[in-house]
Amino acid sequence: MSIQIEKRLSTVWREAGVSGANIADDHALLRRTYLDLLGRIPRVSEIKRNLGEGSLDFDALVEQLIESPDFNTHMAAVWTNWLLP
Repeated sequence: MSIQIEKRLSTVWREAGVSGANIADDHALLRRTYLDLLGRIPRVSEIKRNLGEGSLDFDALVEQLIESPDFNTHMAAVWTNWLLP
């Protein structure tokens, strides 16, 4: 399914003359994931914990952040902003 989505997006982007962004390095991906899921940048200790062993384990990071109480708080704020005028 994801391959079909990627092919479709590639076709639409090519027709529109749009190119995708460069692949993010582990630091940028970590920061963006924290911003998206928790609404904040990671603390230094969180950066060291997630990148200290070399490369980022993205699947484990997402699982960890979704299980965080900060995720629920952030998503409640996001949906409140979307649903209430």
